[in-house]
Amino acid sequence: MMVTATLIVGTLATVAPVSTSGALAQDAARGARLAAEHCARCHYLTPELGNSDIGPGLVGVTNRPPGSGAAGPGPANDSYPYGEDFKQAMALNPWQWTGQTLDAYIRDPTLFLRQRLGRKEARSKMTYKIPDPGDRADIIEFLRQLR
Repeated sequence: MMVTATLIVGTLATVAPVSTSGALAQDAARGARLAAEHCARCHYLTPELGNSDIGPGLVGVTNRPPGSGAAGPGPANDSYPYGEDFKQAMALNPWQWTGQTLDAYIRDPTLFLRQRLGRKEARSKMTYKIPDPGDRADIIEFLRQLR
């Protein structure tokens, strides 16, 4: 199944066609709607806006390390003021934003940092959680296509 979605959040972001296959059927169009509902409150989803005052921009977030800068035009994510525990986790136990790490992070950002740092007092600035695995899969599929 091929899906093309357009998300309107202030300005326009487009999503390329995507094949839906895998353990969870991933729907980028549904993911765009969910991202507009959940993610766009704190994160910009368009390249020209870069980072918001609340969270880093999500354009080009997949398959790169956190804080390494968004793909395309606009301000880079490396200018976003990440929380101390997040910065420490990036320094001590670096990772890439893959489907697996994004899934774990948006399921529970604080738990993600606690596991990476091995400290139960670690906290994420992002307190919002997406508990439903289908919702997370669709949001991640949307983010994979967001350029």
